[in-house]
Amino acid sequence: MNALRVAIAKVRWSLNHRGVFGTLKTATGRLASKKNETSAQEPHPFDTQHGVDTSGLLTAVALASGNPNDLLGTGYSGTPPSRFRAVTEHWIAAPPERPTPAYSFIDIGSGKGRAMMLATDYPFAEIIGVEMNAGLAQVARDNLEKWQASNPSRSPTRVVCQDALQFEFPTTPCLVYLYNPFAEPILKQLIERLGVEKATPRGSAGLKATDVASGRADFYLHPTQAGKRWDTCAPEAIVTAAGGVCTDALGNTIDYGGPELANTKGFLASNGKLHQAVLDIVRQRGQ
Repeated sequence: MNALRVAIAKVRWSLNHRGVFGTLKTATGRLASKKNETSAQEPHPFDTQHGVDTSGLLTAVALASGNPNDLLGTGYSGTPPSRFRAVTEHWIAAPPERPTPAYSFIDIGSGKGRAMMLATDYPFAEIIGVEMNAGLAQVARDNLEKWQASNPSRSPTRVVCQDALQFEFPTTPCLVYLYNPFAEPILKQLIERLGVEKATPRGSAGLKATDVASGRADFYLHPTQAGKRWDTCAPEAIVTAAGGVCTDALGNTIDYGGPELANTKGFLASNGKLHQAVLDIVRQRGQ
């Protein structure tokens, strides 16, 4: 009976995120491939090196806590250390409006705390992890205790077991870090709570590509079917002329001379610096 409840929960989650067609496509692909998923649970080199536990892939269903937002979670996987350092260094080089020590680092959906541990390499005012799942929050606390014993941090750290939409942000400037913890509806509510004064919608691939080409955005990603080839042909020309890179969401060059008209594997345009990092995240998330 428990297995049946889990199966139903997985179907509900998939329908909520992928729709009927996407759910059927995913199920068919998994039945056809019969991949061995045990490798996903092997210890990450970061854990082996530091004696902590941040490895593994956990589905949103496995992390369900009874919260009404469970269906909008995306599961758990630890932030790749190299990618975390790359985006953090990119933020520092921007540079931010104030010195790094003025900022509180807030990891939304902190999981087992890997990003929090990596953040201790930087002089933040404090480091806070916000995690809704009590089990993961406790693992993060245990990890941070072990980490601090061998990597003393100048910044105080704490893990808050709470829904991100109920978390009270500190009054200091904040660097808010998210590694795809939940779906768009929750993200929109979080942005509203953060008091974002201006969000500029971009309704076409051409406008988004222009943002990348002009430097207003680092990348534009459409991880699933991204219209037709004629929708991305001109945007790709604009981005590449500005020195950027365009591929499908799997890293393949888009063939505009072939018989295929639909961009079935998505579209990624970037300034080139984060292109591989975005591709790695897409592959890991199984988009």
